[in-house]
Amino acid sequence: MGADHQRGFVGSIFGHGILLGVFSMLSPGVQAG
Repeated sequence: MGADHQRGFVGSIFGHGILLGVFSMLSPGVQAG
């Protein structure tokens, strides 16, 4: 239970990181957070 929650949490961070990375590359003029 805890492991699944932790894995989901880490996966969410990695997912957001990837989206932010792609977004920043597509929009270099926009600073993400």
